[in-house]
Amino acid sequence: MIFAGITSGKYVNKTQTMPLVKRAVQPVHLTRRKVGGDSQCDFDVVSNGTLVGVLLQLGSLVQHADELFGELTQECQEVIYRTQRVRNRVLAIAVKVENLNAKAVKVRKYLTSKLSGFNRLK
Repeated sequence: MIFAGITSGKYVNKTQTMPLVKRAVQPVHLTRRKVGGDSQCDFDVVSNGTLVGVLLQLGSLVQHADELFGELTQECQEVIYRTQRVRNRVLAIAVKVENLNAKAVKVRKYLTSKLSGFNRLK
């Protein structure tokens, strides 16, 4: 990873690596090969080697994308499961609330006197 920033008014460019790498695209270096011979052949060797390296990087990137979307799918399924559980609990509570009969519940006189005093304040 390239870190570039401004420190004390000067441009700083440092190469840093992450301390804990979860996914790394391989190969890192595409054209580090020794070649010898005529110039046209050298160019072909370097360009073919670079092309192979780029294709390997794309393959590595596809594998990481597959893993990433697999993990994302699993997390979404867990959220859906938890949401359904909460929804079922809320529906069960809603049924209980609808079945409550306010006239059948006895309220103590202490509470009714406090509530009636509260209503007078408005």
